[in-house]
Amino acid sequence: MNALKEYIRSKHLWATLTAVVSGSICLLFLPGTLAAILIKENGLIEIAQCTGYAAGALISWSYAKRGIWKGGLNGGTVLLLLALRELDFQRSFTGISITRTKFYFSAQVPILIKVIGGCIALSMLSALMLLIARNTRSLVQGMRERKEWAFSAASGVILLPVALILDASLRFLEFFGIRASKEAHLAKTVFEEMTELAIPSLFLIALIQYGVSASKKARKHSLR
Repeated sequence: MNALKEYIRSKHLWATLTAVVSGSICLLFLPGTLAAILIKENGLIEIAQCTGYAAGALISWSYAKRGIWKGGLNGGTVLLLLALRELDFQRSFTGISITRTKFYFSAQVPILIKVIGGCIALSMLSALMLLIARNTRSLVQGMRERKEWAFSAASGVILLPVALILDASLRFLEFFGIRASKEAHLAKTVFEEMTELAIPSLFLIALIQYGVSASKKARKHSLR
């Protein structure tokens, strides 16, 4: 509970929310053509998202090799998988994402492809669950100790389900017969893309902050 209170009061949470909202508003006021170029599939914002995840993966693997973060190997793998997801790698077998139930029930997808897709999806889920299981305690402890890296990482984790909710929001409305306007589609896409850009940015910031903190700690021990 104390960790949650500290997180709610932290500047990282409010800075993240401010950046997402202000960035989204700026995009909404851009000319339609320019905004479309930025938020389209494989556009500049999506490229920035993938770059952030890839950079985080490289740093994580570097930390694992140098003994800075024991979970760096698995963490880097998860970040790489998130980068591949942004590149729609999960649609490589068919036009349907392997992370959606439609993929496994569609008659258009051969059984062998369903099995391969299921194995990949389970591997992704296993890597994510392993990362969560092995690092949740240290993350909560870091928040209790008011470590900047912990608040940055927590902000990124919180935004993961937020991005998923934004992605599914209009489909949810359509399920109940509510058709969104063109403007609503644009607003949803803008907020979704900005949220998805904030996530790798926060993870990257958290990794850098963690590395700096670990270096300072190592220097203190060497001086004793």
